[in-house]
Amino acid sequence: MENSVQVNGKEVPIFGQWIKMNGAEAQSLCPCPMLLLFSADIIIVRMIPTNISWLSIDECLCPEMDNICYHPSGYRKPVVCAHKMVRNISQHLSTPPPPIDQIPNVSSPCGAVCFDSILLLVVVLQICILLLMLLFCFCSLRLATRCHTYSVNARRSIARRTQRAAAATLTAFNSRTSAPPSNVAEPLAIRGRRVAHETATTTTTTTHRVSGSV
Repeated sequence: MENSVQVNGKEVPIFGQWIKMNGAEAQSLCPCPMLLLFSADIIIVRMIPTNISWLSIDECLCPEMDNICYHPSGYRKPVVCAHKMVRNISQHLSTPPPPIDQIPNVSSPCGAVCFDSILLLVVVLQICILLLMLLFCFCSLRLATRCHTYSVNARRSIARRTQRAAAATLTAFNSRTSAPPSNVAEPLAIRGRRVAHETATTTTTTTHRVSGSV
């Protein structure tokens, strides 16, 4: 049998396979060569031959003070250390293992439901991050549009004000240049001619008056 071992000339079924190690490897793991450790709340039963009576060891070199060590009857190895709170250790060691489908998955305490929950959580987080990125892009584009519209309106307003100011300045300049100056004296030549003409006219009028009176 593949899952059995010869004990006292009989094939004894075992849990799994025997661990092959020499004394040095066993001593490096623990002062006493042992196959398994039984804690108070977890009992891992594997690679232990069944239908064998186990005897307690009075002086065991196990580092745990609360453990009781056992060895199979007629053999020194393997040595199994069990916590004092574990009851009926011989019954645990002699009971055949349960079927494969009934053995709990000790290495993976998080089952398929937990894995699905983690996967769903990751997907939800990715969706939330994507939505936040889209919202940020939308707000940024809207703010940029508002800033552009405000700058365009400001430039147009400044241009209109500049045009109105320039038009008013040009109108005032044209009105000042088109009207004749009121405080500027006449040229001397024109003034002399006008004075001479007025003097001649006055003299002629006076002569006519004198001759008429004679």
